[in-house]
Amino acid sequence: MEAYHEAREKFVAAAEAAGLRHMRHRVPYEDTPELFIDFALRKSASKRLLVHIGGVHGIEGYAGSLVQQKILAALPTAEHTSLLFVHALNPYGMAFHRRANGNNVDLNRNFSAGKICHNADYSAFATYLNPQSRWEFLRGGIEGALAFLRLGKAKSTMAIAMGQSDFPRGLFFTGRELQREILLFQNFLRAHFSEVEEVFAIDLHTGLGPHCGELLFVDPDLDPEAAPLFEKIYARPITRPDHKAGIYEIFGRLSNAIRAALPQAHLHYTIQEFGTSESKKVLAALRLENFEWHRRRPYEPPSAKVKEQMLAAFFPEEKAWRENLLALGETRWRQCWSHLESLHQSQ
Repeated sequence: MEAYHEAREKFVAAAEAAGLRHMRHRVPYEDTPELFIDFALRKSASKRLLVHIGGVHGIEGYAGSLVQQKILAALPTAEHTSLLFVHALNPYGMAFHRRANGNNVDLNRNFSAGKICHNADYSAFATYLNPQSRWEFLRGGIEGALAFLRLGKAKSTMAIAMGQSDFPRGLFFTGRELQREILLFQNFLRAHFSEVEEVFAIDLHTGLGPHCGELLFVDPDLDPEAAPLFEKIYARPITRPDHKAGIYEIFGRLSNAIRAALPQAHLHYTIQEFGTSESKKVLAALRLENFEWHRRRPYEPPSAKVKEQMLAAFFPEEKAWRENLLALGETRWRQCWSHLESLHQSQ
């Protein structure tokens, strides 16, 4: 847990040095009481809010923390836009180098609004993704390969990654109730930003796409103007779902939780995704981590092998990768901030 606490301390120090108000909410799990979602905010008289979110998928929080520290180190002084930084929305996952939270729930597939994720094809990969023994761990690789050949790349991608409600021990589990991390986030938004009318949010992720590549996703079904708007702001194309290319749609999106918390506001939401490695290597790291996690106590750290593979899949040490992460992470935030400031000046 040392890496998590170190990142958290650096974020808090950067937020306070930038003059932001820091607040924290404890997210306790068994024998792991010192886990927190940290919020840094600066409110203005404006009805517009810019949110930066890191660590929805715990292990990815190290990348999010690094970007947030860089932004805070040179935070603009103009105060026409309210600002919020959410550090480690999934602190358990970040602390223990896993993607899911301490209940094995994927927080970006958890806000179901009472619906059930019906994903029948996931069962074809159940042994591969959720082996119950070392023998199944080996056998599952063969079964997974056969299922992939039978269903094809597009259907297999959706089956594995869109989310599933039937296998609580499996990867990409939606959960069967709203998780405390999502509830805390929603309650914070309601308590501090119930007056805002427009929200821009950047949700930073890693692990999908080509190495050192950047993918930008929006919610075209709920915000039809998002793609052309962000293409103008970012001066680059928005990524559209393409199952054949491994770009999938998901169930229970975090963006819907934000909309539910702030129903009076118009949300423009971007997922900023940084590619790290081949998808099969990323999935192999997730599979090994999940297999080991279910066989150790919740507060025990991962093995050196699991930690190494998970960091390689979601937070590579490579200098060029991290420089690209920092440059584009800060750039996209500043582009959104500049857009919001320009709206204020044009009024």
